[in-house]
Amino acid sequence: AGIPVITVATGLANTAKITSAITTDNNSGGKAAADYVGKALKGKGTVALLSLSPTATTQVARISSFKKEMQSAYPGITVLPVQYTKQATSSSESTARSILAAHPSVNAFFGSAEPNAEGVAAALKVLGDTGKVINVGFDAGPTEVTLLKSGGIDAVVAQKAAQEGIDAAQFAYDKLTGKTSGIQASVQLPDVLITTADAKSGADTKYFYIP
Repeated sequence: AGIPVITVATGLANTAKITSAITTDNNSGGKAAADYVGKALKGKGTVALLSLSPTATTQVARISSFKKEMQSAYPGITVLPVQYTKQATSSSESTARSILAAHPSVNAFFGSAEPNAEGVAAALKVLGDTGKVINVGFDAGPTEVTLLKSGGIDAVVAQKAAQEGIDAAQFAYDKLTGKTSGIQASVQLPDVLITTADAKSGADTKYFYIP
């Protein structure tokens, strides 16, 4: 129909007709999460993976880069097969509880989306494992940040979500007004890993997602 389309966060495999594809560096984010877990476990242990989708570009990149970094940098850590959950937090909670029942030696979880880490936090609280099992997530929504500050989540990889929105609005305006020279076909913004200590200090509050 000739209507300009800009994607933000999750993208498309075929970007031929997209004005711009804006996202965080999901590969870097997955690697950062793996390094946090790997160092926290001192190179030994078992990690469980949760994700919302086996096909969404963001989810695939985060999980893939996490596994790749674990394989190359922390070969002494066992990474269990990824488990895909539904969008509801309760789905991640029940999945996490099933994983812990089947693999009581699990030392850490990495969830590639907000509901994953939130569900893991709920499962660990019920089982009394908060503080014993590392919980790392992606994004920095209000619920995740609350859990991060309280220690229910140990670390999150946050996108520069506000900047993604700013870029999308600017490129849309430029496209509609014919100022196309300033439009970038592909934008990958750096992300940042925020720990519980960081969240409590307030140093990284600028990365928290404000509803």
